Order: sequence, then C-alpha cells, then structure tokens
Amino acid sequence: MVRLVYYYVQHRAAPIHSNPKWSPEQRSRNGYASTFFTEGAYTLFNRMLEEKIVDEVLMIIESMDHPGVYRYDNNLQNFTIRVVPEIAQTEQFLRPNDIIYIRGGFKQWWEFIDRLSKKGHWILFYRANTNRGNWLFWDVVFEDLSEREAMDRYGRAYLHFIKPTSPSLFHPMEIERPYDVCIGASHIHDKKGQWRGVQAMLSYRRLFGKDLRCILPGRVIGGARTRESMEAIPQKLLPISLPGMLQREQMGTIYNQSKLFVHLGTGGQNDRGPLEAMRCGTPVMIAHPPNHAPLVYKNPEVSAVFTDHDNFDLVAREIFERLQQCTEENRKRVFQYHEETSGIEQVILPRMSRLFNFFRQHPVKDKEALRREYGL
Repeated sequence: MVRLVYYYVQHRAAPIHSNPKWSPEQRSRNGYASTFFTEGAYTLFNRMLEEKIVDEVLMIIESMDHPGVYRYDNNLQNFTIRVVPEIAQTEQFLRPNDIIYIRGGFKQWWEFIDRLSKKGHWILFYRANTNRGNWLFWDVVFEDLSEREAMDRYGRAYLHFIKPTSPSLFHPMEIERPYDVCIGASHIHDKKGQWRGVQAMLSYRRLFGKDLRCILPGRVIGGARTRESMEAIPQKLLPISLPGMLQREQMGTIYNQSKLFVHLGTGGQNDRGPLEAMRCGTPVMIAHPPNHAPLVYKNPEVSAVFTDHDNFDLVAREIFERLQQCTEENRKRVFQYHEETSGIEQVILPRMSRLFNFFRQHPVKDKEALRREYGL
C-alpha cells in the first residue's frame, strides 16, 4: 500500500517541542484546509487516488488555528486533511512506508524531517520559493524552474516537475473580453511588479494617445513604488479596475475577460498567475524568465518576455504589439499548448504514475535504483 503524506503549510504554529493539547478528531475549520480545493494539487491528488497511483493521501497543516481533522463532503474517503498544532504531533498518524512530500520546508521542521529520513521514508521536496533546497535529506527535489534531471553528489534526485492548475476553476469561457490587460493576479506589492504595469499604462497613453482597459486584482500590501503607482490611478484617471482581493474561483472569469495577462514581477517561484491564465486561453507576457517554468516562456506563439521590464515605453510598445495577436483563434492555441505541456491528464498524471510505481516497487529507500530508473 502506498500512502502519500503531504506537508502543505505552516501558519501560526505552536512553538517547537511545546506539544500543546488538542482534539485530533474534532472537525477543523482551518482556512487553509477549507480552501485547498482551489489548488491544482487537490485535483492532482484526487486523480492519483482514482487511478490507483496512490492508495491514500494524508495532508498536514501545522497550525494552532482550529486544529483537528477535515474532509471534503464530496471527496474520496481515503483523502484526509489533519491540522496539527505542532509538527512532531503528526508522528502518531504516520506509517513505516509512507511517502513524505514536503512543500516549502519551514525552519522548525528540520529536526522532524531529518528524523523521518533516518527512519527510511522517501522524502520528496518542492521548494515553493523557500531557501530550503540545500537541506541534505531530500531524496527527490521537484524542479519546476528548469527541465533538468540529475542526481547530485549527496544523492538528491532533481526531477522535472510541472505545477498543476485546477481545471475546474481555470478553463476557457465563451464570454466578452472587456479588459485589454489583466495586470498580475496576486497581492499587490513591489516584488510582484504590478506598479510597472501602471507605469506602462501611463507610457501607453502618451505614446498612442489612448488608454487600455485594465484590471488589477489583489489586495495592496505595500511598497514605495506600489503606493506611488496606486495613487496615480485615480489622479491620472487611468481606466484600471481595482476589484480588490478575489477568490480564486473568480479569477478564472477575470482571466477569460482579459485579452492579455502581464506578470511584471521579478521574484517568486513559478507564480500561478501565468499558468492559470494560459489554461483559460489568455496569452501571457512575463518580465523575468528565471522565476517561471520554461513552458511559460519558450513558445512565442502563446507567450512573450519583455525586452526590458523597467523601460516603460518599451513595455507599452510590446504590449501594443502583442495585443494585435490576441485573437480568439490564438486563445485556442494557448489553451491547447497548456494542455500539451502541463495538463494534469496528459502530462502530470503519467509522470506521477511513473514515480509512484517506482516507490511501490521500492518501499525501502534505494537511491541507486532511483538513479537507474531515471538515468541520472
């Protein structure tokens, strides 16, 4: 029997070694648990269960916020979410041959993960924009910023990973496209780069003598450049809609209502916005390729990279040129490209099937067998 144990997130956790009292079987009302259905991983795990790639999934959230157990009413019974106050309290739920999948790897988790590794569990890791990739106990590192596959001198296997996008929330819709550009799809702050989009719209007005209709979703977090640009929107009467923070269910509609999606941030790791937009059929422009999966930028028919994201006149001109290509026929190509390169059914499930079939055949950790399986 193969069980995947997915350590998802830490939020307001109890101090390490504090071992606070809690009721494991009490129904949790944790927000991370109740909204997990919007994640592509939720769909992927359910499909892995349906296809018998794994037999059971246990997801862990470390939080003092409503600890307990959570199950979706319409979900498979062998998919359980547990919210635990402190990470070590999950050991009571673990079995000897569980496959451990760590997302992010929080500092307080090091001792616990090291203990699981020494017990012989296979340990999988997705960095999720953390700096935990240098920890030595990872057996498989899911690498989504390059297509390389290799094993380093410490026995860590780097496998090409494709981040899943929820097909039920993000898909093409035959609706009107009232917005020329959707500027980002996340919290609004300097690192996410929405301010560059606002400045580019001012350049666009000056260069072309007209405005583009834009939408800029998200909650303003802060940053000097962000504050300055957000103040410019009403001051300069820019037609940029500011709907605030939206539910991810709503973002599928926003992508579909937009002719073009631009991501002008220079940080993060494979932000979901471009992937979600592409699955809706919306062409994408990005600022900084090293922070995105290669599939986001390597096909010029469906996406483009800004030549200089801090030259706002040039950004405006490149947006103008790209909008000329944003036809309904092009939207079909964008969607098809997403499915061919990163669709859950076409691409991700077969990859996961191969990996977990290997684990089924090798429940005892065997790095050399893993090297041979992938030719690393």
